Amino acid sequence: MITCPTCQFGYDPATSGGGCPRCALNAALQSLREPVAAADFEFIAELGRGAMGSVSLARQRSLDRLVALKVISPGPRPTDWLEARLLREARAAAQVTHPHIVAVHEVGTGPAGMFLAMEYCEGGDLRAHLQERPLAPRAAAVLGVKLADAVAHAHAAGVLHRDLKPSNILLTAAGEPKITDFGLSSATQGSGELTRTGEVAGSPSYLAPELLEAEPKPGPTVDLYGLGAILYECVTGRPPFTGDSTASVLAQVQWSEPVPPRALNPDAPRDLETIILKCLEKAPGVRYADAATLREDLQRFLEGRPILARPVSLAGHVWRWARRNPALAGTSAATLLLLLTVAAGSSFAAWRLDRERDRAEAGEQRAVAAEAATRTQLRAALLAQAHATRLTAREG
Repeated sequence: MITCPTCQFGYDPATSGGGCPRCALNAALQSLREPVAAADFEFIAELGRGAMGSVSLARQRSLDRLVALKVISPGPRPTDWLEARLLREARAAAQVTHPHIVAVHEVGTGPAGMFLAMEYCEGGDLRAHLQERPLAPRAAAVLGVKLADAVAHAHAAGVLHRDLKPSNILLTAAGEPKITDFGLSSATQGSGELTRTGEVAGSPSYLAPELLEAEPKPGPTVDLYGLGAILYECVTGRPPFTGDSTASVLAQVQWSEPVPPRALNPDAPRDLETIILKCLEKAPGVRYADAATLREDLQRFLEGRPILARPVSLAGHVWRWARRNPALAGTSAATLLLLLTVAAGSSFAAWRLDRERDRAEAGEQRAVAAEAATRTQLRAALLAQAHATRLTAREG
């Protein structure tokens, strides 16, 4: 840590890019075309830094309130792309007002770029909390009900989030969750349009499989997948898919089934596991129809009522595996058919041999019986002849 000689603010140059973040923010604000807006914010502390820029805690003097101020900073991405994403975030948030969605207060533009003044959440993000320990199953379900209600509200307003993950869930001082960062949002029937060729927009571990297609046309179920991924991590302490590289994670997202939550956390109730896995289905049409239905099922679980979702059967798992691995499934099916044919042929041959053996044994038994009968008849004839001879001798 070093102290800025200008404003006496202590900062780490390794995380701030070398310069004082307070002075950088104040300089950006002072360069805005609207001097009233520039002078209205007082920098307090940096909250975080990402690909788009930095998020700082600031005081809005005119309303005497704390805000989270997102400011674009130069980086590897084109500035116009970043500004378009920031503006999209502001517009999307402006369309939805919900107790579990972070409110956007103001957006400004100046020579240094754009800034976004948002509601400040003192509790940090959900990801930091989950790194300490997973949530209790009921607490996870309660959080899921609130998030699903917020997503249902956003969808009703025609807005998809498309990047739901624990780091985009902020917590108030009271622990209430709020969804933030609508920078990748799109219309409920749109296709995104803020991605560039060769890029994957979103976080790989929480990305819905259909977003990996060449021409993705995401619908509301992409956010249901994101909610399922959040619930999965809340219960197990890890994302549904992890790997050493982005390519490895994306391959799992597209082709692998997640480890059942109960295999990682035996205390997880079976019904909650069923709800989570239904959200994480590969095929969008097999997930919940909408966020309101997911909210209802989570509420059913909390109230001890039967849930609507049903666990996947063994036959269902086999069918899904075959659908994901058609070549291997075809080879396996051909091999199985050959084995069944050989088994059937062997069984038929054995049956023929058994029948012929039975026939031979029956014929042998008949021959023995016939021979015995002949011997009995011959013995009887000889006895009768001997008796007749003795009678003739007596009479003579």
